[in-house]
Parts: sequence; structure tokens; C-alpha cells
Amino acid sequence: MTQYAIVTDLNRCVGCMSCNSACKSINSVPIGSFWNKILRIGPNPAYEGAQWPDVDW
Repeated sequence: MTQYAIVTDLNRCVGCMSCNSACKSINSVPIGSFWNKILRIGPNPAYEGAQWPDVDW
């Protein structure tokens, strides 16, 4: 069975979730179902003691 993947450059990702929408659209996935899972990690301080907006995802 063939398995596909989405490869994303995390240095350019802005968190818009369009990869999720594209997967649903191209594969005719019904509303409420998902074929891929997007994990968001963060926000983490950019440096010791940093506060919003100095955070990284």
C-alpha cells in the first residue's frame, strides 16, 4: 500500500494550516475527518526571560 507524506520546511512555516486544507481538498476528505495530524509545539521563549511577542514555535 502506498503511503504519502507532506514535507514542510519548518523555517518557512507560518502556522496557517493550509497544508491541512490542501490535503482535505485534494483527497475529498469529509468534514470532521482528517487524514493528517499537525502538531504545534510552543510557544517557547526565544531567550531566557523572554515574554510575548519574543517567542518561537
